[in-house]
Amino acid sequence: MIVALNTKSHTINLFEINTKEELLRLKENGPYYCPICKKQVRLKIGVKRVTHFAHIDLTECENERKESIDHYKGKLALYQFFKRLNVNVEVEKFIPEINQRPDLFIRLNSLKMCVEYQCSLIPLEIMIKRTNSFKKSGMKVLWILNDKLLNQKRWSSFQINSLSIYSLVRINSFSLLFYNPTLQSFTVLSSLIAFSPVQYIGQKSVFPINNFSLKEFLSQNGMDKKVFVSKWTRLKKDFRLYQHLHTKGNLKIFKQYLYNANINYFPAVIGVPLESNCIIKENCIFWQGVIYFKFFHEAEIGQLIFLDKIYQFVKLEVQNGKWRVNQFQDNEIGNLEKCVEKYIDFLVKIRIVKRIKNGKIMKIANAIISTTFQQALDEDRLSTNTAFDLLFNARTDSNDY
Repeated sequence: MIVALNTKSHTINLFEINTKEELLRLKENGPYYCPICKKQVRLKIGVKRVTHFAHIDLTECENERKESIDHYKGKLALYQFFKRLNVNVEVEKFIPEINQRPDLFIRLNSLKMCVEYQCSLIPLEIMIKRTNSFKKSGMKVLWILNDKLLNQKRWSSFQINSLSIYSLVRINSFSLLFYNPTLQSFTVLSSLIAFSPVQYIGQKSVFPINNFSLKEFLSQNGMDKKVFVSKWTRLKKDFRLYQHLHTKGNLKIFKQYLYNANINYFPAVIGVPLESNCIIKENCIFWQGVIYFKFFHEAEIGQLIFLDKIYQFVKLEVQNGKWRVNQFQDNEIGNLEKCVEKYIDFLVKIRIVKRIKNGKIMKIANAIISTTFQQALDEDRLSTNTAFDLLFNARTDSNDY
């Protein structure tokens, strides 16, 4: 542990001790006590291990949990980072009403925020439990992940696990913050859009910790359109090339839709980049495809379609366990109706449907069904361009009627 109490119940913070001489004087001026269980602890000045306080007797105190060197270095660097920003920050502050001690606790005017630095894979349930306990006490939570949890794939796509998805921050777009204690740098992933349950397209920016401020995190630059369209259409091309290999699960169901409709190349309005793609934990080609074929493909031009029926269908698929959904620390993100709305926004933008009053939409055109592989790729590029404008740039006319 980094903090302990002296005989006057004053907090001793090892992160504020700068020299070996100070540490030696501190060791002579004991005893010291655990802030949680109040049992005596001793100061261990690190030679092979980092300097820390440790309980003298064996104990089951929560403060006795072991800490990796990466976690220690990262926590120290983040503590010093927030101190440089003139933020009121405390390390390992014990919050008795919830029996928790976040890595860092920040006060900024009326804002109370817990910062957790996560270095290893843990069960998502533990992450959720800790976050909920902080939030119930009126605190914001920021999860900063160790750079080792960042898995970059080819073509600059990223493999995002459930812990990272839960840690998503909604600013101008979905973002993640990583810290590398070895390189002493922050990595920001911004403009993150899900293609499959784990594969995301996004923008990666690296900042040395001494040249980084929260302004960079809060005001990120948008994605370059050509780069984004190229990456997304590459993913769709690969899916089209290897879709015959999908013989199990939901993607097999999607293939059955194509077979029943006598379609070799699914229309480009399926599998488009939407901000809400991260909500449903399935390949976006699957869930968008099911919605399109069930409600739009066979509808006549001029036919009215009720949004409530689409909402009910999606909710039932989730409730029955047919479709999986992700969990987020911000409950507002995981809104299934918003997921449907964003897809309808795209279909409006690309002039397949238009909105009518009272939760109704009207089909006004059929999607193009490509007859060749190259035509399918060309249509993918056009639809991705339109989706990009809806995502990052242009205003949509999706509320016109």
